[in-house]
Amino acid sequence: MVYWRQSNSIPLDAKNGYFMNIFIQILILLFIVLMATPSEALQVVERPAAPSGLGVQGAGGQVVPLKVTERPAFSVSPSNFNSFATPLAYYQGNIYVVSVEPPVGASNGMNLRTVVRKGYEDKGEWIWETTVVDDSTLDDVYHTQASIAIDKAGYVHIAYNMHHMPWQYAVSNKPGDISSFDFRGDAISLAEKGIVKNLNKTPFPSIGTAAIPGNQITYPAFFYDRSGDLYITYRFATRPNRSSFSDRGYAYAIARYDVVNRQWSQLGAQVKVTINDADLPAGLQEGILKVFVFSEDWIPQLLRIFFDKTNRMHFSWTWREFYENAPFLKSSYAYSPAIGERFYQADGTQFALPMRAVQAGLLVTNNPSTELISPLAYLTVDPNGTPYVVTLEKGTSSVVRFYDNKAKRWSKAEPMPEGAQLMEIDDAGHHWAFAAGLTLYKRNVATEPWSKMYEDTELSRFGFFKVLYVRKQNLFLVFSQSEDGKSAKVYEIRY
Repeated sequence: MVYWRQSNSIPLDAKNGYFMNIFIQILILLFIVLMATPSEALQVVERPAAPSGLGVQGAGGQVVPLKVTERPAFSVSPSNFNSFATPLAYYQGNIYVVSVEPPVGASNGMNLRTVVRKGYEDKGEWIWETTVVDDSTLDDVYHTQASIAIDKAGYVHIAYNMHHMPWQYAVSNKPGDISSFDFRGDAISLAEKGIVKNLNKTPFPSIGTAAIPGNQITYPAFFYDRSGDLYITYRFATRPNRSSFSDRGYAYAIARYDVVNRQWSQLGAQVKVTINDADLPAGLQEGILKVFVFSEDWIPQLLRIFFDKTNRMHFSWTWREFYENAPFLKSSYAYSPAIGERFYQADGTQFALPMRAVQAGLLVTNNPSTELISPLAYLTVDPNGTPYVVTLEKGTSSVVRFYDNKAKRWSKAEPMPEGAQLMEIDDAGHHWAFAAGLTLYKRNVATEPWSKMYEDTELSRFGFFKVLYVRKQNLFLVFSQSEDGKSAKVYEIRY
């Protein structure tokens, strides 16, 4: 394991042996130490809210100051860019982050590294512990990036390095610890990775034998319900043995983790898988998988889950027809009041699983052919259970819509401040928007104008944000990547 420590120690250059030179440098060192603030000594940047004096209104009407802390940056690969991953976790005061990083030596497209970090302060010093989870990660921007989560027992889960590939999935051997992991996926040889990378073929016909059901996985993302139970969404092939990609029946799945039995189980409608569809375990003529979103000739995109204050499940996703360079379409929404037992469109219309393209609860009903620049439909829900979905549509900047229960329709599109593509609503109902820079905006309710709360004024701009809301801590963790893709850092936003 590698330990990276940030400090302001200054080496004394005594190579000439002159005592006066040594004495002068010691005085300089003492002056710096005495004058430095604690944040400088930690190599951590803490910035005030902007404009000065703004904060968040607390339950008693008092203004609670906003505190933004930038943790030390670290190197990543430009291949780490993506829209789907959940690269942050938080456990017992520690920050966990997973990313795709440069190889040791020259890159051959198959030797990037998936690295997990655990960050914390120890005796006035910030420490990033690091462990290499995989040293043969494919250079495949927007696809092979990793997601991380921590279950209620404290074990660290990481899903990584997959684009139509078998499960690459590992769980830590000890709670909160990243020093060693137990692989619970399906093994892939380096030769098979070479076929994926160089020939654009996926020679993986099995129904899957990993701890999480399915095969030919892409876009794994973790989510938590209000009790801390762990869920994962992912796209997979229901017919992985078919020769044509378009005939493999790609669907989106949701699986829930049983922390007591340490087992995953899928939610959704059953689909039979025959020996023509997939390689099955010896002696079986057919198997069963469960699908959540599935429609022939369509391929679903980036299913997200949000659990509201009553633990009701909300879902958002988009679609793409199965032909080359097809546009992203059909921003969709659904909810389930009973943890996956019944499913409804926003207007209360019930429908059976799997969710199909013809019955999707569309956000833009008057123009279902509205094209999206990004496949991400970012979902958040206010304390009253009202869903808000942010999309980036062709010909516009980023916009947000909410479902108006009185009018029984989705609202008109409202531009997001500075084109922010991510929005979170905290448990007090405050709206937060995360724009490039990082620039942070806030409003107390939907009818108020946005106020700028914070702006990172460094010359190097960061974006490609991923946000983890830690409710009990009144904390947002924001993973960010530089515009050139070569570095990343984590912001802590406390209110």
